Amino acid sequence: MKKKHPQKSRSTSEYDPQRQQNVLLERIEKKVDIIAEGHGGLDRKIDKTNERLDDVNSKLDIITNKVSEHSSKLSEHGRRFDRIEMVLTDTNTRVKKLESGHEELRTGQENIVVRLDKVEHKLGTITTDHEHRMQKLESVK
Repeated sequence: MKKKHPQKSRSTSEYDPQRQQNVLLERIEKKVDIIAEGHGGLDRKIDKTNERLDDVNSKLDIITNKVSEHSSKLSEHGRRFDRIEMVLTDTNTRVKKLESGHEELRTGQENIVVRLDKVEHKLGTITTDHEHRMQKLESVK
C-alpha cells in the first residue's frame, strides 16, 4: 500500500508564498514578453535605419567622388586660366611694344616725307636750272 502524504492545506485567507511567487513570475514573464516585443520592434527599426544609413553612405561616396572630380576639374581650369593670363600679359606687352614701335615708324615716316619734300624741291630747282641752261645753249646755236 501506498502511503499517503499529508497534503498541505491551502487556505485562501492565509498567506501562500508559493502562489505569490507564481503570480510574480507570471507578471515578470508578461513584462519580459512586452520588453522582448519592444526589443524586436527596436531591432527592426535599427535594421531599417542601418539600411537607410548604408544608402546615405553610398550616396555620400558618390557625392564625394563627384566633388573630387569637380575639384580636379576646377584645378585644371585654374591652371588654364593662369596660362591664359600669362598669354594675355605677354600679348599686352607685345602690343605696347608694337605701339611704341608704331610711333617710332610714324616719326621715321614723317622724317622721310620731310626729306622727300626737300629732295623734290632740290630736284625742281635743279630741273628748272637745267632747263634754263638748255634754253641758253639752244639760243646760242
